[in-house]
Amino acid sequence: MKNLFGYFSKAEDKRRDRFILREINEENKKQIEELRDETVEFDKKKKTPFWVQLLVYIMAGAGIIIVGSFIKNADNFSQLMEHVGYLFYIGIVLILAAVGLTVLVYFRNKNLDKEPEVERFANKIINKVEEVKEELDVPSTAIKVDIIASKVKIDKNGTEKVVKIGNFFGNNIENDLFVEKSNLCIADVEMVVGIPLDSIIGFELVNKKIILPSWNKEEHPKSENFKEYVKMSQYGLLVKNYYQLIFQVDDEKYYIVIPNYDYDRVKKLLDENK
Repeated sequence: MKNLFGYFSKAEDKRRDRFILREINEENKKQIEELRDETVEFDKKKKTPFWVQLLVYIMAGAGIIIVGSFIKNADNFSQLMEHVGYLFYIGIVLILAAVGLTVLVYFRNKNLDKEPEVERFANKIINKVEEVKEELDVPSTAIKVDIIASKVKIDKNGTEKVVKIGNFFGNNIENDLFVEKSNLCIADVEMVVGIPLDSIIGFELVNKKIILPSWNKEEHPKSENFKEYVKMSQYGLLVKNYYQLIFQVDDEKYYIVIPNYDYDRVKKLLDENK
């Protein structure tokens, strides 16, 4: 079974080609690629330099070790303070410095989002997305759904397996879904892919936790609509489970990975178009 939105690290795979209904023109493809490159540059500006991260870890770690040593020896605290009390204060200063630097980085990044240059770039992206949606003839009634694109490999048994990138199961990319001429259509910023409705077998729940890199909804993940499905963690977006929408064309089975928080909306769309 093939993941329709799976990709290999090196080899080019054309599994989606047979399902492409329409694509944007070459000029727009070039401009989209340029916008991706610009996005990478903006992300680099926001990324905290490694030396700053390392400095925070060193200061916080050293401070905790020093202060912790005094706390562990609480019975001799007075004596320790009398002879090497300065170390205790150094530990406190290191911890406070680490916290202060972390706060400064946070507000720096927050202020970067408010810069006119960032706002202009965001508007540039919005305008381009609207332009390609019009070219791809995406209806205003389309629903926005995250589809997970994952890196894959073929194991020794010939089975396709997902390859995690760090902690991430894949990239949850927002797509527009709609039904057109007996096809479930999936539109990104470059193409519309069509899956014949009569080829769809159904959904399969995969009861495994996965980590995703981003949150694309306007509502916060802690909102009433989403808190039962996801949780923000230090590693990324923790998703409790996900679904595979399985379909078969000729003798080949495919699937699309849909996170749990978007399952109901996709199912409703399909139920309405049976």
